Amino acid sequence: MFKNIYDTGSKAYSKVKVDELKQKLLKQKGNIFSSHPAVSQRMKKVARFPKREAKKKTSARSLFKDITELEKEMTAELTGIIFYKLGIINEKGEIIKRKGKAK
Repeated sequence: MFKNIYDTGSKAYSKVKVDELKQKLLKQKGNIFSSHPAVSQRMKKVARFPKREAKKKTSARSLFKDITELEKEMTAELTGIIFYKLGIINEKGEIIKRKGKAK
């Protein structure tokens, strides 16, 4: 059964967690060692930009011919990279390490 890695990851963050993270980011202050302005400083600058409405309300997903097939390919690729880095498969995709007891 195919499990989309993007859906799995996004479900890990509930709205409450996302809201908590937003509040935490907005409270952070920059310092002289920061390489970029703090999020709150960026938000203040962006707020000065003139407001305008989005012209199209279509999803970016509509840019792809077969988004489901692309998600399957990307999930397989990302899963393969993760398994390779964990030492579960080799560069040919062959299993080299199994979970559980050795026989």
